[in-house]
Amino acid sequence: MVMKLEKALGELMKKLGMNLRTATSQDEKSKIEKNIEKIDNQLVTMPKFQRFLLLSMSGSFTDIHVNFSGTSVFYHLIEIRKIFYVAPPTPENLELYKQFERHEFEDEWIGDVLFFQWV
Repeated sequence: MVMKLEKALGELMKKLGMNLRTATSQDEKSKIEKNIEKIDNQLVTMPKFQRFLLLSMSGSFTDIHVNFSGTSVFYHLIEIRKIFYVAPPTPENLELYKQFERHEFEDEWIGDVLFFQWV
């Protein structure tokens, strides 16, 4: 999907570039340039990886997090089991997570703050 999106955005950039060359008014050129800038930013910031491998030892754990670049993850467990605790992605919880990432929690752990929301 990443490759398809990158290709589609690249084709759109080419089309906008052609439209920019034929634009007649400054207002039209300005709008096209803004769209080109947005798409260029998307191309620069979108994830460039398609697969990754995560290995962990028995008894290990991962702290509360959002997967990098907002990616989805498929877990295949070869031995034993992995337990996931998930809290609803409400606007309030997402704001709490942002505060947690900015190290704004001094005496509390976010896991305790969200304790009664874990599923």
